[in-house]
Amino acid sequence: MKLIWIAAFSVLSLAGCQKASACSAPTDQKQWSIRAQDALGKVDSWDSLHDYYKAYVQNICQSGGIEDSYVDAVAIRFTRHWPELDRYAALSTNDSGFKAFVMAKLATPLYGLDDARTTYKLARDQCPAAFNQQCSEIMQALLTAYPITIKDN
Repeated sequence: MKLIWIAAFSVLSLAGCQKASACSAPTDQKQWSIRAQDALGKVDSWDSLHDYYKAYVQNICQSGGIEDSYVDAVAIRFTRHWPELDRYAALSTNDSGFKAFVMAKLATPLYGLDDARTTYKLARDQCPAAFNQQCSEIMQALLTAYPITIKDN
């Protein structure tokens, strides 16, 4: 019975990887989680979120516990720091993995409805002309999680 639980846990752990072939588990999961949570708490800009992505997310299995924190970090960047959209645009244009990471966070119901509405309205109503493509992608990602609910507000 113990072997069945171990096998099931292993399969579920691999399911959290973005790319199973590129997923590498840290040697000390507990220490890695502590460092990752600490570093995520220090994210205060798109640049630091990108640095965090490169250090802790890229090629690492994502655990469910920290997923909420990833989503919160993205929500804060969009809802409270919309004028910094130019930094997001520059980073996401040069790093498609980072862009996919951010879009995935927008496309999940973990990205709360209030944040989704706020971000959608900002992208729809306050998008600088130079970033129309990014705003369109942001709105599309949000509509994945909230198809009708946010569009009409």
